[in-house]
Amino acid sequence: MNIPRTSFIFWAAVKGRLLTKDRLVKMGYVIDTACFLCGTEQKSHKHLFYDCCFSEQCIHLLQQRLQITFPAPELSSWFSKHHGVSKLQKKLICAGQVAVVYAIWKARNKARVDQVVTHPAALVNQVLKDVLSRFWSRNTGNLSRKESAWLAKIV
Repeated sequence: MNIPRTSFIFWAAVKGRLLTKDRLVKMGYVIDTACFLCGTEQKSHKHLFYDCCFSEQCIHLLQQRLQITFPAPELSSWFSKHHGVSKLQKKLICAGQVAVVYAIWKARNKARVDQVVTHPAALVNQVLKDVLSRFWSRNTGNLSRKESAWLAKIV
């Protein structure tokens, strides 16, 4: 269900391999280390995906819309078992989790280049739109009542 570019960015984020400002400084580039999204000092990947108020809002909004909680603080632990949900719901939850990390990275790059910060609600709405669009383009099976009700709440 995942899109390859989103999966790659998620993998790079889990491994701490994204070129965040702290990594660029370690590579010898002299740059301002303030976060493009919130303006505070960015020290690591941890800031970008957990400590940044922008990312916190995005993740919180996604949790609300999907009606779940992520077992923070590690990205790699987001895929723990979600009890009481169907296989389809698990796929959509995982796709949403991966897509929000990609969207945060994309928003960070847009803020760096265009100096425009996307609103967290708009970002999460776009993430869910993309995930559900991909789901509907690939889904040919019947949905249970529980799954249909859950999907109706997400939209």
